[in-house]
This record gives sequence, structure tokens and C-alpha cells, in this order.
Amino acid sequence: MVALAAACVPTCVRDVSVFPIFVINGWVFPIGVAAFAFPDNDNVSSAVFFSSVAVGWFVYALLTVVGLLQHRRIRFFVVYGILCALLILNAVGCNVNMFKGHM
Repeated sequence: MVALAAACVPTCVRDVSVFPIFVINGWVFPIGVAAFAFPDNDNVSSAVFFSSVAVGWFVYALLTVVGLLQHRRIRFFVVYGILCALLILNAVGCNVNMFKGHM
């Protein structure tokens, strides 16, 4: 949720009226990684869109659980680093989509 907040701060500072859009569309947050990875795919089917969102949430949940179950410190930080990198890419992808005009 911190990454979600970080993704919407630049836009919400400029125009506070768009904040409810971020709240309503928060469930599609994982699509930012796909938008970052495939920036030229604007017209995807709804099945691809919803499966990307579901896989994104699954990967985030899996990395969180795997990280919390680690007993060795180095393994925890590796999993945590992967999770943080994906969240950063996601926030960047969401901002790129916003600037291209896609919400």
C-alpha cells in the first residue's frame, strides 16, 4: 500500500480531485509492472487484463509469505529486495500509464 500511495502522490498534489480515482481503482495496482514491461500494448483484452491483475496480486502475496517464512536473514533480504524492486517498477509503470492518458 505504500507503493500505491507513492504512485498517486505526484498526481494528487497537482489535483486533489483525482484522489478518489486512485482509491476506487486500487485493486488494479499490480498492472503497473505489466505496463512498465510492455509499454506499447494499449489494447489488451479484458481476460488478459484481469489475469495480469490476478497474477500480480498472487506474486505479491507469495513473495510476502515466502519472505515472512524465511529463517535466514540473507534469504529474507533477497526476497524483500525482489518485492521492493517489483513494487518500484509497478509505481513507475502506473505513473507512465497516467502520463500517457490511461488510468
